Amino acid sequence: MKDLAARAAEFAAADVRVLIAVPEGRAEAKAWRAKRGLSLRVVSSRDGTPHEVFGLSKKLLQQSGSVLIDRDGVVRHAHAATMPTSAYDRKGIVEAVGELARVH
Repeated sequence: MKDLAARAAEFAAADVRVLIAVPEGRAEAKAWRAKRGLSLRVVSSRDGTPHEVFGLSKKLLQQSGSVLIDRDGVVRHAHAATMPTSAYDRKGIVEAVGELARVH
């Protein structure tokens, strides 16, 4: 998340909005964001979890990941991991954002 926050200007220039999805409800998401001092938007879901919406199911452990979806709803990058420390595919996201900038 620190890298995503540090790249906020770069992503904004590419017309990319960063959303952090947490599996808990709205109140927990707000507290989670405040605790970490994030300026990034944190989302939750009314039905199921945002993780399930993006195909990150809970097997033995909750899967985490990074997903880049363009404004037309096309998934441009997806990476899933069981260990949260492996969930953010920095190189893949940067490449996908660069490709997105070339497409739009």
